[in-house]
Amino acid sequence: MSNWIANSVQAVNSRIEIQYNSLDLPSALQFTEGHTTEYLYDATSVKRRVKQVTTSENLLVPMESTFTVPANKVAVSIQTDYCGNVFYENGILSKILTDEGFITLSGTTSTCHYCLRDHQGNKRVVFNQSGTIEQTNHYYPFGITFGEGIDNSDQRYKYNGKELDRMHGLDLYD
Repeated sequence: MSNWIANSVQAVNSRIEIQYNSLDLPSALQFTEGHTTEYLYDATSVKRRVKQVTTSENLLVPMESTFTVPANKVAVSIQTDYCGNVFYENGILSKILTDEGFITLSGTTSTCHYCLRDHQGNKRVVFNQSGTIEQTNHYYPFGITFGEGIDNSDQRYKYNGKELDRMHGLDLYD
């Protein structure tokens, strides 16, 4: 996490330092607890990679400063590579998006998940190939969920098909 911009922005809740790239897209987040998120985009502003590092203990990073998490303080590190509709987590194929929903892969086992959408394309219900409902979503007009039901699904594409990032309490759409 080098080359932080001097004019990095403090989030409203004063817990996040944000670094922007030359395309004015967020390239890195540093949380005051030490957790980090790094983004990589191609030249057309399409997100290609996200690396999220969770610390094993709160490191208390002062605002307006950055901190590279030492290897012995990393609890979890997840790198997601986006290759079109195919996602890899830590180098292993994990999800394929389809017009009807998505397919998750766990080892050699695949599971099909289907999404019911409303007239705006918002995903309201997610169910698996055996018909079991895994997730229900109800939205305010501005996108925040107000009645998120069963949440056994890792389906993060919700309001208007945007990815919802909840890592480290962020709760923002991509």
